[in-house]
Amino acid sequence: MTAMLEPDSVLNVTGSVTLVLGSNFALRGKVNYVGSGRLTIIYLGTNTAFIERQMAKVDYYSPNAKVVLGASGITSYVGTITALQIEAAPYATIMCDI
Repeated sequence: MTAMLEPDSVLNVTGSVTLVLGSNFALRGKVNYVGSGRLTIIYLGTNTAFIERQMAKVDYYSPNAKVVLGASGITSYVGTITALQIEAAPYATIMCDI
C-alpha cells in the first residue's frame, strides 16, 4: 500500500490506528486526533519517506528507508522514529528527548 497525503488532505485518527505501507509514504497533510487516538506507521518500502507536517501521538517505523523530516517547515513531531536513516531538511530544527 502507498500513502501520499497531500497538503490539503486531512487524516482523522480515532482510536489506535496502524498503517502498514509497502512502497511510498509522504505526509504533507494534516492529522487530527479524536479523543485518545494514536497513529502507528510501519513503512516497509525502500524509497525515501517524507514527513512534512507536524504530528503528535505517532510512532513511525521504517527499517529499510530514510525518512526526511521538515521539508515544508514542520513545527513539531511528538512520538518515536525508528528508521534506517533520519534526515533533517534544511532549516529544520530537531529536538529530542533521550
